[in-house]
Amino acid sequence: MRQQRCEHGEMKGHDPNPPTREHCPGGVREEVTIDHIDDPVDQPLIAARLGVTRETVQKWRTREVLPLPDYPQLSTPVWDWETIRTWAEETGRIRE
Repeated sequence: MRQQRCEHGEMKGHDPNPPTREHCPGGVREEVTIDHIDDPVDQPLIAARLGVTRETVQKWRTREVLPLPDYPQLSTPVWDWETIRTWAEETGRIRE
């Protein structure tokens, strides 16, 4: 998964047309890559895997119960599933 960040912090992900000077006058600053994560998950996928609603995952995040994202610099926070699985087991939140 690749996302690019422009000088103003705007992100473009899964977009065949990455940010350009037209999108961001300051130009593209960096490309963020998470290809090395074995199993990246976002909030909807966490909800699905743990058998809870998306709203529950959002509440955990708002209340700072959910671990910090492994990749907070992306436009959508991303965790490695192993981070979430370990946390869920330790807190009794995993449903098998």
